[in-house]
Amino acid sequence: MIRLGSVNLKDIICNVDFAPTFCDLAGLKVPSYMQGVSFRPLLQGQTPSGWQQYNDDLGIEGAIPGGTEPWWELFDCDEDPLELLNIYHDPKYKDVVKEMTELLETKMMEIGDVTLHPRFQ
Repeated sequence: MIRLGSVNLKDIICNVDFAPTFCDLAGLKVPSYMQGVSFRPLLQGQTPSGWQQYNDDLGIEGAIPGGTEPWWELFDCDEDPLELLNIYHDPKYKDVVKEMTELLETKMMEIGDVTLHPRFQ
């Protein structure tokens, strides 16, 4: 049971985290080849240290023929809760962009995610 108010809405999970979570909830060992980690602690109101954030498609070719140019968004949700002002290119946030980019690259390495399609590098 997930108790009302026990989940931190700022914790974000990736699609690769669902299968390990299902294994964890079923009491099964997560196979070594499986990407992601169980988010069971999040369901119990606990945020593990080092729990990281969001990943997007980064413009990789897919549903759109030829792919799309990579683009990024960054919002200050405290100042802009409706996420209307993209501050990604604002020099005031360059350190935040750098930190988040490094966290994303680390997560991609951890789960074996691919880099950008060579056409976009």
